[in-house]
Amino acid sequence: MFKLYDDEDIYVSRGCYVSPFAQSILSNKELIDGFMLDGTFKVIKNYVTCIVMCIVKNTGIPVGFSFSTIEDENLYNLVFETFLEITGIGLTNFPIESDEGKNLMKSLNDHKCEHLSCLRHLLANLQKKKYGYEVSKLVSCWCSKDFESLLGIYNSIFANFNSSELKTLENTLNYVGLTFKSKEIDYIDLKRWNEVSMISRAKYSMPSTTNSIESTHGHLNENTPRRNCFFSSIYRLIMSIMNQIHNFNMKMNHNYKKVICDIKKNKEKDLHIEEKCYFYQTKLLSCNCG
Repeated sequence: MFKLYDDEDIYVSRGCYVSPFAQSILSNKELIDGFMLDGTFKVIKNYVTCIVMCIVKNTGIPVGFSFSTIEDENLYNLVFETFLEITGIGLTNFPIESDEGKNLMKSLNDHKCEHLSCLRHLLANLQKKKYGYEVSKLVSCWCSKDFESLLGIYNSIFANFNSSELKTLENTLNYVGLTFKSKEIDYIDLKRWNEVSMISRAKYSMPSTTNSIESTHGHLNENTPRRNCFFSSIYRLIMSIMNQIHNFNMKMNHNYKKVICDIKKNKEKDLHIEEKCYFYQTKLLSCNCG
């Protein structure tokens, strides 16, 4: 609650901020690989904050945020509506990576967005399911040779399951868009499989997880003081976004060097190097800064 000059009480239920750089960033559509959306609860006291992060060359750039007193689909709808109104560019034109939160997924489905699931959150959900370990290995494969080898091993094992075990297995496989029919694992929902599988992720040039936006949450939460006033928290959040935009080149160079190191390590320890390096080479091309 806030006091106006005439002593009238007012409440701020929700709002959205768009960076002044967002227009120029979003207008270069060929450079943008996609977006990440995720909510955090500590940055603005008594509000849920949704950070909007643009992914360019495998590097995250926060371009705005929305906030609301509760986490519902309106928190995320506000992002799509405000960005379209201010920049004239709809975020629905890009793939959006996130966890699978109920309200966020409802908003993405309502706006008919192409969704990519965070691998870390997906694996956490699979761990709660029986046969989730086996299915998580299929999802995590980014080499087709490894994927085909696992299919051969799992098909021979699953073929000996009884009806009760097969029913449980089927539920877990269906969760990632797969099925077990005629003693073979096959696709039942390609749209869902493309959302979750790392083999499909390479073509999007998007990170496998939402760690970049969650690390931003971590830094913001760490810098949040005990007496976190509303307007000072808004100012602190805006300044953090501006700082990350100005440091984009430094972040991209850091990511580029990391990919180079990953490729070198991969060459030393992997047998199927020609194919296993494809994933890293895709990231390298997306990170290449000259």
